[in-house]
Amino acid sequence: MRRFKQILYFIVVLTVACSFAYTYFVHRDIANRYKEVKKAEVQFQQLVQQIRDLVTQKNVLEKEIERLKSDQLRQEEAVRKNKGWVNPGEKVLRLEEQ
Repeated sequence: MRRFKQILYFIVVLTVACSFAYTYFVHRDIANRYKEVKKAEVQFQQLVQQIRDLVTQKNVLEKEIERLKSDQLRQEEAVRKNKGWVNPGEKVLRLEEQ
C-alpha cells in the first residue's frame, strides 16, 4: 500500500510539473522565438559574408587605384574606356553587337 501511494504521488507531481512546463512553453511562445533566433543567425551569417566580400572588393579596388596612380598608360586607357575621350585627330568607330 505504501509503495502504491509513492507511485501515485510521483504521477501527480509529474503531471503537475508537465502541466506547468507546457503552460509556460505555450505562453512564452518559445518555439516561435527559437525559429526567429535561428532566422536572425542566418541573416547575421549572410551579413558577415557580405562584409567579407565587400572588404575583398575594396582591397582589389585600392590596388587598382595604386596601379592607375603609378602608370600613365593605364590612366589613359581607363579614361578612354570609361569616359569615351579621344585625342585630337582620332576618329571613333562604334560597333554595335547584333
